[in-house]
Amino acid sequence: MQMTEEGNDKFEGKFEGIEKSILAQMIELLRERYTAASYALTYLEARSLEYDLVGLANQRDVLSHFATICDASKSLKKREESLASAEEHLRRAIVEPYQTVLEERLARFIDVYKDYEKNIFKKEKLVKLDKVTDHDHIRQEIETIKKLDQEARDKKNCNIWNAEWEDAVECFKRAYDKVVALDDLLFSYRKQYYSVMVTRRLQKWSTIVAAGITVLVAFLFSPAFSKLIDYLFRK
Repeated sequence: MQMTEEGNDKFEGKFEGIEKSILAQMIELLRERYTAASYALTYLEARSLEYDLVGLANQRDVLSHFATICDASKSLKKREESLASAEEHLRRAIVEPYQTVLEERLARFIDVYKDYEKNIFKKEKLVKLDKVTDHDHIRQEIETIKKLDQEARDKKNCNIWNAEWEDAVECFKRAYDKVVALDDLLFSYRKQYYSVMVTRRLQKWSTIVAAGITVLVAFLFSPAFSKLIDYLFRK
């Protein structure tokens, strides 16, 4: 691959007619941003155990735009537009997996929490647990998570790759960590409740079985049992 002598700004050979500057921008975009997009996909897949089809589609579109950039038969304007579009798809491939995994997990948590409130919370007071669910804290954290989610949504809509846009990713991450913490907290409450309930039921049945054995033993050594045996085996 050689550069022409005219302005030293185009290539000969396989990349003949491609401006050095636009190809350099494409390579820089690939080098600086693709790793972040790949990590975002891994982040989602590891937490949701599902493939991020939207993220993969965005990466496919990036490659499509790169192909256009490398096509000298296309106008410079078209190739410059493809460069801008490639950057936009890479930004989406980075930020959208974080948003997806956060909002899906938050929705699942809210459903589980509502079920807990409906079916278990009232029973907590009757069971008299050592640690009653702190519903005020949970509700406050849910509101904080929703605010972080909205803040990230607003920041990700920036049309340029700047510190504000990058902070959108961090907002999604912080919100996700809070959802995980709430999941763990609610699990500890549920575990405590069911542990107490199982223990109490075992104690109840142990008492019933013990009482039954006591009655049976008393009957076996009673005159009534002797009379029953005589009646059953007399000729």
